[in-house]
Amino acid sequence: EYDLSDLAIPRDEIHTLLPRDAIPALTDPKRQSIADAAWLPEDARVIVVRVNDEVLGVPLPVLDWHEIVNTTVGGEPIAATYCPLCDSATVFSRRVPLPGEDGAEPGTVVLEFGVSGALYNSNVLMYDRRDKGLWSQLGMHAVSGPLSGTGLDMLPVEIVTFAAFKETHPGSQIVGNETGHAREYG
Repeated sequence: EYDLSDLAIPRDEIHTLLPRDAIPALTDPKRQSIADAAWLPEDARVIVVRVNDEVLGVPLPVLDWHEIVNTTVGGEPIAATYCPLCDSATVFSRRVPLPGEDGAEPGTVVLEFGVSGALYNSNVLMYDRRDKGLWSQLGMHAVSGPLSGTGLDMLPVEIVTFAAFKETHPGSQIVGNETGHAREYG
């Protein structure tokens, strides 16, 4: 199911609980204005994603069901991730360096991440849809596959209540609750 070549963590410490994509990651989900987000309680926690001059709120009630949001903010492809089991949030660039092969110049690729259904140290293992390599959400690097050992460029992470987000970023948008999945996000 995954490319486990160059595995950097003990194989017997990977605990698969669900099939791949049983928790559906979101890619380019619909956004909505703060005014249209009456479904979100004032005390709900929101990840504040700031890239260049753009701010996007990613509600944890959405990430509770999806764990990964692949999107673009401020022109940068990013992922906002959350592991409900250990209450850890990360935001990183999805632009990843590729090693040069056979004397070729190194390049970059934009990856899309999914939820593997596996855990390592009670933390979600993501996978990239391109190579099916596993990635540590908290370690922020590939733990298997052709990019094993490759790190992710972390972006600042701030978690605030929805009320504080509305006050501090009144013109911003949030990831909305119209995801194509029947879930109780509020």
